[in-house]
Amino acid sequence: AYATNRAYGLGWDCFHGFRRTGETGCADVVVPEGGFLDPSSERWHCLRGFAKLDDACQKIVLPANAYLEHSLHVSTWVCERGFKAKDNSCVAIEVPVNAYLNTSSYGLPWTCERGFREKDGQCEAVVSPANAYFEDVSLHENGLKLDEV
Repeated sequence: AYATNRAYGLGWDCFHGFRRTGETGCADVVVPEGGFLDPSSERWHCLRGFAKLDDACQKIVLPANAYLEHSLHVSTWVCERGFKAKDNSCVAIEVPVNAYLNTSSYGLPWTCERGFREKDGQCEAVVSPANAYFEDVSLHENGLKLDEV
């Protein structure tokens, strides 16, 4: 410890890498392998690529077709575009013929191309009757159900 020469507080503080224990001592801040001491010198965080597990930093095993994502002191992995997480791995998303990947975080990860509609996990062509044309307005926007078309 060292003297702070301040009129308030205890008049002393702990050196970097130590934290105050009560009003009479300083204890070493134990930083696990894969971790670092934060600027306060009283806490530690895990390095990028490691996840905090109790009092340790565990290396994150990155599956094929994944990348690290880090936010607010939390590291995890996310599947690349075109893949989805399943059983600690990233598996390819099967996109049917006449469809393309979308960016939706819910529902189907793909959308049928113009002129096609989803049916049983596939994209089937929309058949326009004689004297009709295809319109890009969603059936739901018109308040119609598929069987009313």
